[in-house]
Amino acid sequence: MMKTVRLAALAMGTSLIAMPAAAQDSPVLGSWNTEIEIQGNTNLAKLTIAESGGSYTAEIVNRDGDTTSNVPDSTITDVVVDGTNFSFKRSISQGQGSTDFTYEGSVDGNSLRADVTSQMGNFELTGTRID
Repeated sequence: MMKTVRLAALAMGTSLIAMPAAAQDSPVLGSWNTEIEIQGNTNLAKLTIAESGGSYTAEIVNRDGDTTSNVPDSTITDVVVDGTNFSFKRSISQGQGSTDFTYEGSVDGNSLRADVTSQMGNFELTGTRID
């Protein structure tokens, strides 16, 4: 009986240790040059999705070396990565209030695609892997 309990505990512990390693191998993780058209304007940005300690983060900033785009500061929450799929919420505060966006997408090789929904409408984000 005691041997069975120890074996079960060992198996459970091993599977928990392996989970972060599997997450680190997700094709979603990394940096992406992205493009989205909102209200007639094409916005270029760099999206980075990372994992640390079993939690995911996302950041959207100007592309490296890009001085023409104006990517507003934002707060990104609820980042979920599941295999080749991802989702997160983004809130941008500007001028007269904030605009909330929900991103739901997937990765296929070096290409990224996401449906973006907000009070302003629905949009498509596309991207290409940087690293």
